[in-house]
Amino acid sequence: MFIGRKDYLDDLESLWRKRTSSIVACRGRRRIGKSTLFREFAKRAADVYMEFEGLAPNPKHPVTNEDQLAEFAATLARLTASPVLSLPNWKDAFFWLDRAIDDSKKTVVLLDEISWMGGCDPNFPAVLRNAWETWFHRHERLIVVVCGSVSAWIKRNILGNTGFAGRFSRDARRWSRGARTGSPPFRPFRTGTP
Repeated sequence: MFIGRKDYLDDLESLWRKRTSSIVACRGRRRIGKSTLFREFAKRAADVYMEFEGLAPNPKHPVTNEDQLAEFAATLARLTASPVLSLPNWKDAFFWLDRAIDDSKKTVVLLDEISWMGGCDPNFPAVLRNAWETWFHRHERLIVVVCGSVSAWIKRNILGNTGFAGRFSRDARRWSRGARTGSPPFRPFRTGTP
């Protein structure tokens, strides 16, 4: 059972009424329910939910961009019941993700812990921006969520990137200040029985 966040869920649901694709940022400290919010939103309001999570840093075995791409490819294969692709770069990864999106279905794509996912490739923000402009924004029933706990990375590389200027439908960090919905701050919340 999911408890709370009605204002946030209602605000996200309003994005479907736009009849255009949306890109949403959600950032904040770990373990406060950012990903859970989007899973619940997708469960309630989407036909398809695709979640990709960056691999956490590992001091004993540093995670490479190739590791991140392999994880993305494995997740894409699992979600689409397709063979695992060899993805040499993020452009190819986003190309194949785009091909997996069915325009007849409301789809939420969560790129979770995006700073881990894209942190090994300095070109990641530019490639994501190009994928948005070239492919993703053409899907009228698509919401792409960039989410993570390294707020500074998201602000610097995604939200502060001039290539993304004016493209974000929502920044959940602004929700936390009540600027978007008048909701209380984005604080930890519970799932389960009250």
